[in-house]
Amino acid sequence: MKNETLLSIAIDYLRTVTHLSPEQLRGYLADWKLVPYFYRGQLAGCALMKGSEIHFVMRPEWRGVAFRRDSAHRFLKPLVAAHGGLTTRVQLNDELRHRFVTRIGFVETHRSSSFVFYGLDRAPFARK
Repeated sequence: MKNETLLSIAIDYLRTVTHLSPEQLRGYLADWKLVPYFYRGQLAGCALMKGSEIHFVMRPEWRGVAFRRDSAHRFLKPLVAAHGGLTTRVQLNDELRHRFVTRIGFVETHRSSSFVFYGLDRAPFARK
């Protein structure tokens, strides 16, 4: 998977939620690892990772449909294992993303004046 394709997916999404130019976003993302996410054999998006911190970016046509229990478990299990857990953060007023991260198992750990921070210490939807 060419990193340029993943970078394009990330930049396309981030341009809709930030005021940054593509060049600024390219510089910002230089420190992040881009992990491809496939759903039914199609590139549906990617995870942006810096250490154990993770953020998800989905292509528009896959939003709301491509991150289901089995596929989320398969994707996140090796990442959780590799990092001993994952963290993420969501802006305080972003209810859609709060629901998304809690639905897949992230638990609130703390808050700042701008963000809610979450942690995930095991693969989501694991069978007990």
